[in-house]
Amino acid sequence: MAGILVAYHSRTGHTRRAAERFAALVGADLTEIRPRAPERYRGAIGLVRAAWGARRARPCAIEPMEAPIERYELVVVATPIWAGHVTPPVRAFLKANRDRLADYATLYTHGGGQSEAGEDMARLCDRSPRAVVDLRNREEGTPAYDDKLAAFVRELAVAPPG
Repeated sequence: MAGILVAYHSRTGHTRRAAERFAALVGADLTEIRPRAPERYRGAIGLVRAAWGARRARPCAIEPMEAPIERYELVVVATPIWAGHVTPPVRAFLKANRDRLADYATLYTHGGGQSEAGEDMARLCDRSPRAVVDLRNREEGTPAYDDKLAAFVRELAVAPPG
């Protein structure tokens, strides 16, 4: 089995940057969870659709994954939190791949507020994640943000590359 895969979905770039940062810290592979119709989530109307789909727990059609998920010891699923829930693309990814995940952890990005994303993920995977990191968008680029990522790495007991 290979090491770590970071599978992420990002609408605005916050989650993509967090996923890239984490992957660089631990030498993980990176793959994007892409909706088949990304234009549905663009702009103000797209934001409303995104929140509505997340709140209603509706998955959406996603592009086939490029990475062979079952070959990884750990998959870190990185998702923004929309309306307190995981995104429809991440929901679709987990429904399609939960039996192929040897182990998983979660990386959330959000603007703040209450969330049921943790419960969503555990329910979709039929088990709790190995570790969780919760990153606020407004903390991006601050020492607090870096400290949270470092603690996540320690919790996963992953040695940095090199």
